[in-house]
Amino acid sequence: MSVPVEREQYGPQARPLEFERGTDGPRVVLVGVDGSRTSLRAGSYAAGLARRQHAGLVVVFVSAPAGYASLMPGVVAGAVQQTHDELAADLRQECRQGAEELGLPVTAS
Repeated sequence: MSVPVEREQYGPQARPLEFERGTDGPRVVLVGVDGSRTSLRAGSYAAGLARRQHAGLVVVFVSAPAGYASLMPGVVAGAVQQTHDELAADLRQECRQGAEELGLPVTAS
């Protein structure tokens, strides 16, 4: 059973680049973030790399609170889910701000 994935796009639309012989590099840079300090640094690095390479950036929020939340009492499970949703919203806001500042096409899911 698949879970529907929300995708939001920020910044300018990605446009095809002209092909030039001897030029290579990524068209899209993918980074997974989970809210930890290390993953946020990886996201920042990926954004800088995408900007320098004139590539798009795809940010994937990686988290699965439902597995362990189902073992908790109802009130605690609700708080865990709410915290997860707030973290996802904060990360989407950071993606939106970064896309506007850098002029970078970003897809967050």
